[in-house]
Amino acid sequence: MELTREQISEFILKATSSSDSFYKLIEVILNSLVLYERSMFLDETADNGNGFRPRRFCYGHYEFHLKVPRTCQGLVLNQLFLFAP
Repeated sequence: MELTREQISEFILKATSSSDSFYKLIEVILNSLVLYERSMFLDETADNGNGFRPRRFCYGHYEFHLKVPRTCQGLVLNQLFLFAP
């Protein structure tokens, strides 16, 4: 789904109207990056996607709920979270 710049700007404006909304926006961005990373990985390998596993981590008082992709071969796809504590 392609969004126009105006639609993206409106979404970000609404999403940053409160502190909880801002963290929800960060969660959406992280899940989108992981999904894009998965599609790039699957394009480069002979592996297949095999759903997601739920993960969460805390930052300050907020808990992020993420969907970590997995593969049929059980490979770790998340370069994004390699340096996370």
